[in-house]
Amino acid sequence: MSLDPSLSLEKKRPAFQRFFRLSLLSILVLVLVGCSSSELLVKLPSNSDNATIDDYKLDQYKQDISLFNPLSLENKIKRQKLQQKTANLAVLIDTGNGMRQKYRDTNRQDYAFEIVERFNQSLPSLKLDGNIFKTWHPYFLWHHHLDASEAQILAALESPYDKQQWQDLASPGAGLLTVGEGKLSDGIMEIASQSLKTNQPWSLLIVTHWDRIDIDAIRTVRAIRQSSQQPVCIYTIGVGNSYSITRFDEVDQCGYSIAADKVAQPEDMAFFVERLFFSGPSDTDNDGIYDYMDKCPNSQPGRLMRFDGCYRFAGDKQ
Repeated sequence: MSLDPSLSLEKKRPAFQRFFRLSLLSILVLVLVGCSSSELLVKLPSNSDNATIDDYKLDQYKQDISLFNPLSLENKIKRQKLQQKTANLAVLIDTGNGMRQKYRDTNRQDYAFEIVERFNQSLPSLKLDGNIFKTWHPYFLWHHHLDASEAQILAALESPYDKQQWQDLASPGAGLLTVGEGKLSDGIMEIASQSLKTNQPWSLLIVTHWDRIDIDAIRTVRAIRQSSQQPVCIYTIGVGNSYSITRFDEVDQCGYSIAADKVAQPEDMAFFVERLFFSGPSDTDNDGIYDYMDKCPNSQPGRLMRFDGCYRFAGDKQ
């Protein structure tokens, strides 16, 4: 029996229709691509001041915690003309209860002294007065320890802070002046009360364990802030915890708290030192443009400025 030719054509028609549709779709896509490639693009001038993201530096985090290569701030201070905000520094290393517990293959006390040593290594050349003190731990009930007198504390605060000298003394067995009779709150009060006699602003750096910041220490700091005419900025480095506990921090006061692990590396310690001693680049003419970026350093107030420190409009005379 012979097949009807019209029936075979009907079977082939769906395949032919699919081929035709695909061909039409391909042509449409090619037309759209051609139109998009011929579209005129707006060319914008390049701006070198746009923020860029540098490659993340991992070298410092590959180092062992015992290795420390301090970063110098000298070039940045000169280039950006950073303003020094304090010339008086007292450091209190807490060696009281809990500071001999094991931490990072050593103990908290040794780690605290290591942090202070790295702090000293990162200090730029500054004119500073001050000293390093420590609390003491009564190892035995019959152990008698004599704290420094008020006159000794005041004399130590008024002496130049020689970072190389205190670099050698910043160790557990060194002959540092002791304050507070083993209590952190008393040590803070003794240093602060003598520093206020100088009638100058002071920065107090405390290296301790977070659990040592009890209610007495908090009340002591509040009393100092309420009674003093000159500010005492308190910076706390806590050993033994990867997170900072900001018990001393207040939004309307200077100073802040941070964990020791977060300032143990060179770049982090350099940034901490910079925040402690410097308020930022100078802006002599108060036009909102830092001096090291200002090409027109004698701007008059009340004018619109460009990003380079010059007047916004060409008609204004500089």
